Amino acid sequence: MLPNLIPYGIYTIPEISMVGATEEELTRGKTPYESGLARYSELAKGRCWRRSRTAEILFDPDTLKLLGVHIIGDRAAEIVHIARRC
Repeated sequence: MLPNLIPYGIYTIPEISMVGATEEELTRGKTPYESGLARYSELAKGRCWRRSRTAEILFDPDTLKLLGVHIIGDRAAEIVHIARRC
């Protein structure tokens, strides 16, 4: 679980949500990271919504510790909280 982190959601069209560090912060801090994509279709809620949006996931390549998640898409604020549980 990401300690002391609050997920943010901005209700625009499309929605924007995030929790954790950004690529800029990790680069500035010289923290090694990798990024990956998770598709809405891989989430139960995403399959119900039938959307093809994605979420960017930033993680430590050695420990696989989650460092940040950024989502731009329909109902992004409803699913970003899942990242806090990883």
